[in-house]
Order: sequence, then structure tokens, then C-alpha cells
Amino acid sequence: MCPDINLEVGLKYCMDSKEFFVQMLEELSIGAENLSEAAKTLEFAAKNNSTEEILANHAVLMATYKKVCEEILSYLSGAGI
Repeated sequence: MCPDINLEVGLKYCMDSKEFFVQMLEELSIGAENLSEAAKTLEFAAKNNSTEEILANHAVLMATYKKVCEEILSYLSGAGI
């Protein structure tokens, strides 16, 4: 499974269609809530010119992104829902 992806939310966004969900996984438009929140935090920090916050949190965002990508690749290679 994909512990960093809320599959229920992802499927809801995809009208409960597993096929559509797989398409969205390939584009990252899914229920990766932690990744989404981390990115949103850095986006707001950038809008506020908060360089310190960006530098302090960028590595965490990238690690989360890498983990989610690995989970997606695992799912797409046959792990399934």
C-alpha cells in the first residue's frame, strides 16, 4: 500500500475510479496530503519572502516528495489498492 497517500481521498478525487486514480498517480494529482501541506507551507513562505523558513523546510519537502514518488512507482508496478 501507500502509507503517505490517503487512498480514500485520492479515489474520491477520481470519482472512485481506480483507472482514473492510476492516471492521476502518474501526474501526482492524488491524496498525498502530507506532501501537499509541506509544499503549501513553503509556497506561503516564498510569498512572504521567508528565506529562513524555506531553507529550514526544503529538505523535508524533498524527502517527502521522494518517498511519495517511490510509493507511487511501487503501486504502479503492481502493488495495487
